[in-house]
Amino acid sequence: MINATLQRERPGVPPQRGAALLMSLVILVALTLITLASLGTSIMQLRMSSNEEMRASAQQAAQSGIDAVIVTNAAITDANTKFFKISGSIGDTNCYNWPTSCTTAGVALPTSLSENRIRITRLSNPGYDRSSSKCEKMAQYRIESDYDKASVGRGKAELAQGFNLCVAFVTEDRPAPPKTTDHN
Repeated sequence: MINATLQRERPGVPPQRGAALLMSLVILVALTLITLASLGTSIMQLRMSSNEEMRASAQQAAQSGIDAVIVTNAAITDANTKFFKISGSIGDTNCYNWPTSCTTAGVALPTSLSENRIRITRLSNPGYDRSSSKCEKMAQYRIESDYDKASVGRGKAELAQGFNLCVAFVTEDRPAPPKTTDHN
């Protein structure tokens, strides 16, 4: 009796032939293709933003190597162990973790910068070094920092920065400055 009720034709309603199902499947396939295309674009955008982030991170790591050289050198009190030597020859190099030969390998950096490679090169004296004061020596340097972790997907950057060092020295008409002590 239940079967007879379900199979009974209703007046005024034509029987369905499956066209709605076919149209639903076509729409579903179209939506799937659109979703897959946008997913590929999203993955590409994610990869591009990751590459940009690694490039910026490597640039900052290389710059922090240069900054650490300047700050660490300023904190060294012994003139013989400073990274920038006025008495050196033009072209002398002082390196940290540099792959090629250097004049000296005396740069010491914090362990957080162990992946950086640093080279300090003494350049020619600037032409203006004698114009301002006869009681100062000036030397010009190039600090190169290389950060290369591209093999593990963390970026690569090479930076170079100039550095002028001006040091007062003692002459006959200019005595040494008085030593100051810090009383705590």
